[in-house]
Amino acid sequence: SGYIQRRLIKAMESVMVHYDGTVRNSVGQLIQLRYGEDGLCGELVEFQTLPTVKLSNKAFEKKFRFDPSNERYLRRIFSEDIIRQLMGSGEVISELEREWEQLTRDREALRSIFPSGESKVVLPCNLQRMIWNGQKIFHINKRAPTDLSPLRVIQGVRQLLLKCVVVAGEDRLSKLANENATLLFQCLIRSTLCTKCVSEEFRLSTEAFEWLIGEIEARFQQAQCAPGEMVGALAAQSLGEPATQMTLNTFHFAGVSSKNVTLGVPRLKEIINISKKPKAPSLTVFLTGVAAR
Repeated sequence: SGYIQRRLIKAMESVMVHYDGTVRNSVGQLIQLRYGEDGLCGELVEFQTLPTVKLSNKAFEKKFRFDPSNERYLRRIFSEDIIRQLMGSGEVISELEREWEQLTRDREALRSIFPSGESKVVLPCNLQRMIWNGQKIFHINKRAPTDLSPLRVIQGVRQLLLKCVVVAGEDRLSKLANENATLLFQCLIRSTLCTKCVSEEFRLSTEAFEWLIGEIEARFQQAQCAPGEMVGALAAQSLGEPATQMTLNTFHFAGVSSKNVTLGVPRLKEIINISKKPKAPSLTVFLTGVAAR
């Protein structure tokens, strides 16, 4: 197994992230267009839960839909001047409606990406911790009304997401690549920093919200993979480390009916030693109908 690791290292030792963000080896062969498809480095990302995936429609609406028409509810959350601004303006209401539609679209997209309802994803910026930090730094009182306008939340989130770019460029391909690379992050930010959560659940003040937005942007930029990162050696070592802990002949798996499957180190060896032109290609053909009997 130490030998497996050595072969992996020799195969991938020249693979690195170049200055255009692509992952290439020493002869310039392209391996990935962005490191890990999203250009984020492995040490600054954490498991986070996407809040919208698992909720039922009713719970989703209750938690994320902001209702600007209920005045008693507004007075509990906002200060007077914000309420005046909300009551007198159609712009806020249309923005809130647009935000709700976007959240619903995000939820549909996430459900098509994670059909099993798996809502844990690896993303930069641990939002829950950052919000908690903001509440502590700015001494947020969760019982007092906030001075943060819903319009500011929506615009702030929108501007933040425009700044969090992985693939820069104005052409169609770059935009599409960036959309794909940042989709999950955008969904996480939009669902965690929706108007209702920020104003009702977290009670952030304007000051705290501005700090949070700036902090998220800074952390996101830090989590970008730096050019020159030798990701090949990193990947080889990451594979080698569990390989050294596998037992050589794994025959003591309890209760697996088909016991002729190769597992553990021999299987890993098979996968690594696979060749493009097999010497003795074989094929299992299943007969149907009468011939099968």
